[in-house]
Amino acid sequence: MESVGGKEQLDTWVEKTYHQPSDEYRDTWNLEGAVEDAWLLMHVGLQVANQPDMPRWNAGDEFEAPRRRALESRALESRP
Repeated sequence: MESVGGKEQLDTWVEKTYHQPSDEYRDTWNLEGAVEDAWLLMHVGLQVANQPDMPRWNAGDEFEAPRRRALESRALESRP
């Protein structure tokens, strides 16, 4: 994709190019940022995976209640 400098250009690209035959990788793209992101996420995941305990939500965190519901639902589904 060529450099997109505004919402109108982005909207045009999405409408005419995104998921179309012309929507393909170009060797002119600079993917250095994507590589850095992948390395960062791999290292964060490795650090989390190597901890003795699973990460926990902070008490009262906005994600705590949905996570508890999801865990409870999975526990109910796995019962005989």
